[in-house]
Amino acid sequence: LLLSLSLAELFHDDREAPGNVRIEVSAELTDRTERRLLGRRGFVQEAAVESDNAEGAVRAFETAVAKLLDELVGWVER
Repeated sequence: LLLSLSLAELFHDDREAPGNVRIEVSAELTDRTERRLLGRRGFVQEAAVESDNAEGAVRAFETAVAKLLDELVGWVER
């Protein structure tokens, strides 16, 4: 199987400090031997930024990415 990921959005919205982060990924799962698309799905996660600095944004992105990967793994394992 081949899992292809495409990053659609990686965004820190700080209009209202400290803001929130958003990550959006599209995924395609393909059977390489049969050259057949098994599934396609988009994944989106957001997380609140807890402190108004780069470290706070990085921690929020870590949280959002971890949640997104957990959701992605569940989808692939089905």
